[in-house]
Amino acid sequence: IHYLCPHKLNQIPYIMKKTLFLVIFTLFCIGNIQALHAVYEDIPDDPNVVEYMPEFPGGMKELMKFIQENIRYPKSAAKKGIEGRVICQFTIKKDGSIDHKSIIVIRGLHKSLDKEAVRIIKKMPKWTPGKNYKRENIDSKYVIPVKFKLNKETTNP
Repeated sequence: IHYLCPHKLNQIPYIMKKTLFLVIFTLFCIGNIQALHAVYEDIPDDPNVVEYMPEFPGGMKELMKFIQENIRYPKSAAKKGIEGRVICQFTIKKDGSIDHKSIIVIRGLHKSLDKEAVRIIKKMPKWTPGKNYKRENIDSKYVIPVKFKLNKETTNP
């Protein structure tokens, strides 16, 4: 048997080359699969980790529609021409309701716009709650941008 040196590979018949390649490739794949399995075995199943995200009734389109229909541009911000996004975080409880005490403004624009974003979130209907790996309802945090854009009606109150 020859040692597998690059200059001697042309002396090995084609079928042997193919077989050798398949054996090496298979061993490589098995090693990687075993390594991945070991990594995933080390991750415990945590019942507090959200596997299935909460959802607004009707999905993201309906959420954006809800915000648009319920937003009231504060006059003080409209007079100053302030536009942009207020980023809020809140908790959706196991029953799908929003925990009003958990609502925080992560990035605000103006005091009145921040208050309006919080008011809209408090007005939201129940969501489909988040679920863990066992598909049990769990409390889950959610981050949402509330966009404030001036138009002719809001600039001339």
